[in-house]
Amino acid sequence: MDGRRIFTVGDVTGVAIHAGKLAEVIYPDSHVHVMNIDQKNCMQGLRNDALKSLVFLGHANTEEYGGYTAQQFAGQLAGQFEEDQKKLVEHFYLLGCDVGLIRSDGQSVAQAIANELFKKGFINSQIHSIAKPDEAVGDALYVEVIERVGKATFTQPILEGYINAFLLHGEDAEKFEQLSENKKINYREIQQIKNEKAFHFVKNAHPIRELNKPHHIFIPNEKLEMRKKRIAEHPYTYLSKEQIQAIQLLRHRRDYEYEKNDKTLVRKLNLLITQLGRVPPEDWQSLVERFVPYFQIGISGITLNKTSNTLKLLAYLSEDNFIEAQKIIDVQHSKPKKNKVNTKHQRVDGDDPHGNTEIRNELKLKETLQLIHIKKKIDELITDLNSEIADLSSHCFSFCNRYEVTTKIQKKDALTQLKNMTSLQALQLQAADFMLSDLRVMRSEKTTRTRDLLDKIVNKLETFTEEWRHDVRVKYNQ
Repeated sequence: MDGRRIFTVGDVTGVAIHAGKLAEVIYPDSHVHVMNIDQKNCMQGLRNDALKSLVFLGHANTEEYGGYTAQQFAGQLAGQFEEDQKKLVEHFYLLGCDVGLIRSDGQSVAQAIANELFKKGFINSQIHSIAKPDEAVGDALYVEVIERVGKATFTQPILEGYINAFLLHGEDAEKFEQLSENKKINYREIQQIKNEKAFHFVKNAHPIRELNKPHHIFIPNEKLEMRKKRIAEHPYTYLSKEQIQAIQLLRHRRDYEYEKNDKTLVRKLNLLITQLGRVPPEDWQSLVERFVPYFQIGISGITLNKTSNTLKLLAYLSEDNFIEAQKIIDVQHSKPKKNKVNTKHQRVDGDDPHGNTEIRNELKLKETLQLIHIKKKIDELITDLNSEIADLSSHCFSFCNRYEVTTKIQKKDALTQLKNMTSLQALQLQAADFMLSDLRVMRSEKTTRTRDLLDKIVNKLETFTEEWRHDVRVKYNQ
């Protein structure tokens, strides 16, 4: 096994631990030393091939990285290299919050460091740092190294040393910064802001594979216009061309349904569009396919909206059939727009095609009964979780159960949020969002109760009807 190094920047407690997690992912077959760039001769002894790519981790803001300005950071590194060694470095991987955040003036810490390192003789190098997506709203960019093993729904397992990145804006960012000054005490509030207010654009990603994407690369002395041109012309972008095309088609469909005033369908499409923009290019088609059941409306096992153009669009997209998908959008654009004041009287996707009021009333009653029974099951699980939390917290060695308690609290909070939903559709959408998120809600170290309940709400709604009927029969001895 060969020796490699990961470097921490700045004197901040805890960074070295996360650097160790990164090392296990980036150099799995090597013995890795974690060293701070303040240490004298921290680069000494590294072979030439090990100098090609260097990984750094530190806290940052829009002006400094690990307490260094761009000029200071470049100077500190330059002092650790022989002059001829500088030309060997091709990649500086800088992990940290705000490093790649391009400000309104077009500048960023990452670009400034790239420029300064070039001046110091690193003429063959480029900077890799998590960058803010173009047009995304957010003035604070956060990068975190995953430090606990978990399980992700529908995707690959969550791994220690992988990274997440998200954006916050305005007051949410300010509150997040204040709460982060004492993360242990404010853990739940911090998680709530991350779950409800943040835009997560990197989730459970291998750090080097993610940082090698063109939009996370900063070339020395590259102007903003040239940067955008380079990224646009790169054969591999954050979203594949097919993924972008699918999102555009779904947006056209969403806007069409908005004109028809179908608020439920618009919410569903918004959720799919959001999730579609967050998954890796190789996963987008399977995600569309998994969302199909959420758009189906049925009764007694019969899908009422089988001929819905929205369902047809999803089917074509999941099959990579963009020609037929585009035809649906072309046809809807050719239809005259209706007055939104009158659209509440018009038939929308999901209504019975023959306008059968009796079937619609039966469907509404059935949804009401399902909602009541679902909330009953949620109440029962919340009661169990409260009892288990109290039991785990009362032990002499309760600190050993801290992670399990926190997980149960997060599950309970999610279930409480579902219980407060006023409609079945809203409850299903929120349950689906929990299933697709990286929350602990879906983790099942000992039991799968919460995960199973969410799965039933999203994918097996009919089972609640059967359970309700069974309860009625038992109650009245029928």
